Amino acid sequence: MKKTKLSSYFIFISFFTLVTILVTIIQKSYSNLIDPINKVSTSSYEKIKNSQLDLDIIDEISKRSINFDENSLINNNSIPEASASSTTL
Repeated sequence: MKKTKLSSYFIFISFFTLVTILVTIIQKSYSNLIDPINKVSTSSYEKIKNSQLDLDIIDEISKRSINFDENSLINNNSIPEASASSTTL
């Protein structure tokens, strides 16, 4: 019987190739898990919260007249009346 001996160089390259592939997969998985969390946390800090009210705009809105008819909002004809239906056998 003839034994085939693998060269040590081939085993060395194969081992490190496998390790590289595994590390790449783990890093990509971790990156896919962590990136959305980081994006949410950084976007919330980027928003500038202004607690001061702009009184000029509030005054402008309060000066506007309200142009609507209250009767058109509540239309009594559009509400269906409940009718009692009797069933006879």
